[in-house]
Amino acid sequence: MTKHLLTFAVIFICSQQIFAQKASDVLENGRAVKSGHRLFLKYDITDKVLKIDAVKKEQNVDFTTLEDSTIFLVRKNAINIYLKPLNPLNYSYNSEVKIIIDPINEAAATALSSIIGSLGKIMDPNTSGFVLTPVNSAISGTCKDFTNRKSEIEKIQEKLSDSKKENIIKEFEYLKAINFDEEQTTKDKLFISEKNIEIIKSHFDNVKKDIDETETNLKKYTCSSNIELFTTKYIFTSVLKELSLQMEQQKKRLTILQTAYKLVKDMQEKASAGGGTEQLKWCIPLNEIPSKEGKISIYTITIKESGYKLSDDKEIVATESKELAKRSIRVRQFQRFVPEVSVGTAFTFLKYNSYGTTSDASGQQYVGTPTENTIKNLNIATMINFNYYIPNSSLHPLYQLGLGINSEMPTLLTGFGLRSNINGVKRLAIAGGIAMTWVKELDELKVGDKITGTDDIDKDYKFSSAPKFSPYVALQYNF
Repeated sequence: MTKHLLTFAVIFICSQQIFAQKASDVLENGRAVKSGHRLFLKYDITDKVLKIDAVKKEQNVDFTTLEDSTIFLVRKNAINIYLKPLNPLNYSYNSEVKIIIDPINEAAATALSSIIGSLGKIMDPNTSGFVLTPVNSAISGTCKDFTNRKSEIEKIQEKLSDSKKENIIKEFEYLKAINFDEEQTTKDKLFISEKNIEIIKSHFDNVKKDIDETETNLKKYTCSSNIELFTTKYIFTSVLKELSLQMEQQKKRLTILQTAYKLVKDMQEKASAGGGTEQLKWCIPLNEIPSKEGKISIYTITIKESGYKLSDDKEIVATESKELAKRSIRVRQFQRFVPEVSVGTAFTFLKYNSYGTTSDASGQQYVGTPTENTIKNLNIATMINFNYYIPNSSLHPLYQLGLGINSEMPTLLTGFGLRSNINGVKRLAIAGGIAMTWVKELDELKVGDKITGTDDIDKDYKFSSAPKFSPYVALQYNF
């Protein structure tokens, strides 16, 4: 019996540093979330930190720095989480949820089961340009078709001399500078950007139109004899093909810019939609975080520097992804009484009898008169403290249930006390109550009975069917 109880106590001496720390986190740092409130996250681009608040609607947020592994205590079976929008040309985010067994409840359940069990036993690309070489031909410059086609090609070449690179760079930098702080400001800037991109697009649309018209006109080209006709059309067609390739190379920058614009626009529309209500506008819905009894959800969010940037030669290229911030949130179902397993010393005052032997002149041994013994403290006491959770409180009232061992007699302890959150005596708990001890008594033997020795007495000892009651005071400290 004693072996089982000692094993039980030793297990919790070792494990309490693991589990009690978890309970301490809840009691000392847990943040209770009111019913109907949500979690809102924001990445502060100036301080480069993640910030958080738990409020009912986005308009009331008051962000504070999010410490890693912050514990939120949720009254419902899940909580919604939102992120303030970030410019996707500069940042990206990803998140994941991992659900684990709640070590606090698991430790308490194991401890309670062991106590009951023990008592039961007792009882990017580059652009390339093409310069039109003047067509030197024996063909007479008086041919109207030749003059018109040459003029058309020179017009296309002149338009392509402006690659719109500077305009595209300027517009890209304008998009990257949008900070997404306010919805209407973001919309206004995107409206301006859309118009500017349309102007750039119309430039390339006009060039494409000119190329198509010139190609059509070349098919009707009639100047010169058959041989000269073939040669001239071939030269014009080759030049036009090179100009078309040049246009496509230049237009790739516009395509990338349009992709960048769409990323920003999509983020704006997603943030404007928010959670589907006026209270949840201008935020990005993230994963719902479960809050199930006996489980802890670990929600991890990572903010990365990513998107697009300008290269040294002023081309729009993808940014190499780099982690900027990573934080985990622990979501636990709210409990008014938070169980905490710990080991301490319980002081009690209990009297019990022990028996020895006496002998007569012939050497016959008898059960001797009992000796009264007093227990003044229980050296090992494993406790489950059910702490009454009060947010931001220096003291937590508690109900205590525990098991103590001294002189091979188990004692069930039950009482009330206080757990301190005050600096200097933080995690110190003091409690008092009733100690119920099952003492060893003689079963069949009685004083004066003949025996062969002390072994007969030891074998006859049985735990009392009813415990003896006495007051106790317990002192505990959780590291």
